[in-house]
Amino acid sequence: MSIPLSEQVLQLPNLQAQRAFLREHVSQLDDQLAHTLKAHADRLRHSHAQGALDTAALLLYAAELSGDPRHRALGLLAEANVRTLAGLGEYQRAVELYDEAAELYGARSLRVEQARTQIGRVFALAFLGRYAEAEEAGRWAAPVLEEHGEWHSLVGLTMNLAVAYGRQREDAKALAQFDRARELHGRLGPGAESFLAWVEHNRAIVLRNLGRFDASIQAGRASWEMLERLGQQAETAQAREELAFTYLSLGRYNEALALLDQAQEIFASDGRHADVIRVELIASCCLLELGRYHEVLETCRRLQGTFAEQGTRREVGEAMLNQAGAHLGLCHYDRALAVLARARQLFVEEGNQVWVAAADLERAGVLYQQGRLPESLAAAQVCADAFRVCDLPVHEAEANLVAARAAAGLGRHDEARRRMAGALAAGEAQDLPALVYQCRHLLGNCAREQG
Repeated sequence: MSIPLSEQVLQLPNLQAQRAFLREHVSQLDDQLAHTLKAHADRLRHSHAQGALDTAALLLYAAELSGDPRHRALGLLAEANVRTLAGLGEYQRAVELYDEAAELYGARSLRVEQARTQIGRVFALAFLGRYAEAEEAGRWAAPVLEEHGEWHSLVGLTMNLAVAYGRQREDAKALAQFDRARELHGRLGPGAESFLAWVEHNRAIVLRNLGRFDASIQAGRASWEMLERLGQQAETAQAREELAFTYLSLGRYNEALALLDQAQEIFASDGRHADVIRVELIASCCLLELGRYHEVLETCRRLQGTFAEQGTRREVGEAMLNQAGAHLGLCHYDRALAVLARARQLFVEEGNQVWVAAADLERAGVLYQQGRLPESLAAAQVCADAFRVCDLPVHEAEANLVAARAAAGLGRHDEARRRMAGALAAGEAQDLPALVYQCRHLLGNCAREQG
């Protein structure tokens, strides 16, 4: 029994030998070989990013030899998926590859294949902050995939659209899309556990953003366990990273840092640089809460340059927020305000109103420390309203706490109590000890001031 050509070429020791083998078998470079190489690149993406890139390059070389544009489109897709989804963070290059593949399929009226190119493209556009383009691509591709019963592809597209909503902090919309993906999962049949694991992973993020921490931890642990069973090491590390972020939100800093160390080690071993620096960004949040301000400044200055090279403005802004927090901790108020102004402008340019409000709330905190109480109160009130409209109760509670501090400082104790009541209720409902402590401390101060 003869060994298939695809197996023969993949058994060769290096790319040079593989290319030589393909040149010797040009007449046999058919669709089966192209699809096998594409599938192999997709599998390697979960565990060996460089191996996946090498396989994509081999597929593109095979397409050059065969002269078949469909084979080239598959190679472009394989490379784009690695650059987007394997933690490399090369989103702009990925969009260019997806666009070329879509053009090749469109020129041949292959609408289903053209629609598939939009799955990863939506994800890359979301990380570049090009949300309107991502949504438009999803609106075009989803009906095509549904019409032809391409359920695996439709689940992937639905999840990536949810990611785009989540990055805009339209968390209710994102959760609806993830729930839709979970429903579609039922159409995939056996062997689709990895899709469900990734749905649960992303639902955990959105549930955390919505302040539903218990549900977030439950979804995150379910995802972690499924991915571990499937042997998807990088994805398991991402599940650890997101669970760490949830622990950070709950004030469980040591547990968060331990998980982040584990995740970073896995990412670094596979050259997943975008994932490594994302872990560093989350770790800087922990260090900020622990008062290690000089470490935060050093880390966040470095991260800003790396995120800027990737074109991910939101992450640049997040690093700036942590940098400003460190300046505040060191009583460098003017520096903090200057950094916050730059971060706010980035969020405005991205059209991300929740992050704009987050920057404004940090500014309100700096104004309070400067004794500019009326300005602090006014800014925090606007932020609380913005978070309430977006159905973000924990953020709203944090804004109300800042406003309550300013009101108390102005001797407006009744107003301070009203704002603290809502913040305290949210803190107790979500089991947030740091928020509850701060509310009760301020209530005690108000009672003392009033005798």
